[in-house]
Amino acid sequence: MSQTNFQKLDGVHLSFAFVVRASPLACFTQHASGDARTVKNILFAMQEMLPLDVYKLAEKLADEIWNIVIKWDALAKDTVGKQIIRSADSIGANIAEGDGRGSYQDNRRFIKIARGSLHETKHWLRRDYTRQLLTSTQVETLKPIID
Repeated sequence: MSQTNFQKLDGVHLSFAFVVRASPLACFTQHASGDARTVKNILFAMQEMLPLDVYKLAEKLADEIWNIVIKWDALAKDTVGKQIIRSADSIGANIAEGDGRGSYQDNRRFIKIARGSLHETKHWLRRDYTRQLLTSTQVETLKPIID
């Protein structure tokens, strides 16, 4: 597996480590079936692989956060708990919605929204840690998912 940064692909970077099982060229070859494709079609072929791994990471992050928040007291759950769960769930939801839209422009817009939700989630994680709602062990569990 290779680590690939797709920042140059469309100017959007989610701060997730994109792990792709095949190279972009292999992806294009599988998709093109021998006929000539435009650069835009190459991007669509690459795009089909992109959300899978990043979406799995978004789901993992949301599930980890849920498992942490569910153990908090009522005040913490009702305030920052609900906020962080919504922002973490929104990352994967926007990746999925963008992927399902079918156009490069729509996908790019939803990836930007997902990136915003990721930044919001990081904000809530910092607040939760400052308020001693997160342990160092929990932070160490979440950090590799976010980085």
